[in-house]
Amino acid sequence: MQYFVGILFIALGVLLVLKTEFFYGLVGAMEWPEKHIGPGGTRIFLKIVGLVLVFAAFLLMSGTLADVGRVVLTPTVR
Repeated sequence: MQYFVGILFIALGVLLVLKTEFFYGLVGAMEWPEKHIGPGGTRIFLKIVGLVLVFAAFLLMSGTLADVGRVVLTPTVR
């Protein structure tokens, strides 16, 4: 199951990176990326989200996503 979901995430991430203009047409300009990244920030933001999806998919498929989540979300003070 994790491979199937991983492949779907990879496909969605690649689509976000390659077809940014299509998704930009769907969502329009986003205020936060335009303000903090600058002109064209929404397009850059969509590409970054696509890359993060691909990276997360590889972590999911290799079984390390749970380990990374555990390290990030576990309090360090006991």
